Amino acid sequence: MWFILICFYGLIISDNCNEEGWYQNRYKCYRFFLDSHVRWEEASRVCHVHGGVMGVFNSIDKLDFVRYHVPTLNNSISRIFVGLQKTGGVWMWGYNNLTPEAELWESGAPASQGPLGAVTIATGRLVDVPDSGDHKLPFVCEKNLP
Repeated sequence: MWFILICFYGLIISDNCNEEGWYQNRYKCYRFFLDSHVRWEEASRVCHVHGGVMGVFNSIDKLDFVRYHVPTLNNSISRIFVGLQKTGGVWMWGYNNLTPEAELWESGAPASQGPLGAVTIATGRLVDVPDSGDHKLPFVCEKNLP
């Protein structure tokens, strides 16, 4: 059954990312920084240093990749930052300026908790979180296949 789940959610054991710590899902590479709890801005800087951006998960399939992959690396993580933020009253994915579809949000979200986006691992859905100095989470970066 695990083999089926691994294939279904796009986790490829021998992938084309060609860098340690990066995992392929479809045509993108993702790196999960699960031991680092940082503010959203710092997470974004780290992603840029690694040649990527904060993860863009604009489909159920992509969110399911996060939902099923994160626990295999660290099963104590409940939420991670992604590249979603509210600017001028509109939720947008970082570099491509797309807005998230309603079905991608957890029930009741966004709930005016804050202007930053995160994924709840248990549900695989988006939530809004505060932008405060004490709100720090692990995060995920993405970049194109080499």
